Amino acid sequence: MSKQKYLPSEERYVSKEEYQWHERRADPAFRQRAFRNETAYAHSLGGRSAVRITIPALTKKHLDASILHLSKLLDDLRAIQKEDTKIAHRIQLMRSSVYHCHTSLKRDADHSTLMPRNPSNDYHGAK
Repeated sequence: MSKQKYLPSEERYVSKEEYQWHERRADPAFRQRAFRNETAYAHSLGGRSAVRITIPALTKKHLDASILHLSKLLDDLRAIQKEDTKIAHRIQLMRSSVYHCHTSLKRDADHSTLMPRNPSNDYHGAK
């Protein structure tokens, strides 16, 4: 049996593995690495046939953020459609807009440092 450790953010005891998971996510180096990975991926969006959008749907704040970001995406897509450029360029702009919406929604819903693994707030791992 693994040793239990006290997790102050949730005021409960958790397993050693879960405690280490929380410690890794709270580390500033983790946040920096996640930001670098996101930026690197944003620069190499080409070559795929589809772009996904993750929409966290657990709280009212998630709903408000979804409405805001999806309406911005819709405005961006309409502006891209009206552009007089090559279709390949418009497709790349569309991919960038969708990816920006995806990352903005996830960033606005990320409460993992405040309330990690709280099922009413943390959408990570949800299917």
